Amino acid sequence: MRSYLSGDSSSRQFADNLLQLGNGSFTSLDPDGAVSLKNIGRIVKTEEELLQAVFPNLLDFFQDHVWLCQRAILAPQNQTVNIINKRLLSQIPGNAQIYRS
Repeated sequence: MRSYLSGDSSSRQFADNLLQLGNGSFTSLDPDGAVSLKNIGRIVKTEEELLQAVFPNLLDFFQDHVWLCQRAILAPQNQTVNIINKRLLSQIPGNAQIYRS
């Protein structure tokens, strides 16, 4: 997504690697055929490091919808997504508003 929106070459490479991995065509550099995560993207050690890498200077840009649309964190479970969303929203000043459709 970010690759599509921004044309960033490292983001494009990441998107291409994910697509190849999903299609089963990713070329492994390991002799045993294992896929090293180092070959796919950036590895972070903590949730905070992940949030800072994806949403640097959140307080400066949280009202910029273009900036927000260029960022995403993918998670395997909705529960994890909800935890990450709550953590990010807690950093933004003001009251939360829920709009139901």
